[in-house]
Amino acid sequence: MNHLLKAVFADKHGKLVLFQWPNAPLISWGVLLIVAKLVHTNPIHTVANVGSFIAIGIWAVLELCWGATLFRRLLGGIVLVLSIISRF
Repeated sequence: MNHLLKAVFADKHGKLVLFQWPNAPLISWGVLLIVAKLVHTNPIHTVANVGSFIAIGIWAVLELCWGATLFRRLLGGIVLVLSIISRF
């Protein structure tokens, strides 16, 4: 079990990474999502809604391609697929 945890949650230096501070795209997504939920004026709501989709997409691609651990890369892929599916 310990080997599985290291394979999924260890970075390239072998250190376990269970938490990382949110980066700019993730913070932007959160702020824009809150704005989209609270403001129902059409132009502001639309910009915040589209902006939050773009921000989470950028975050997901960054994690998928350059995530520190296997877990982060898998999470990026899952979030990217789910966010695209949610738009259709």
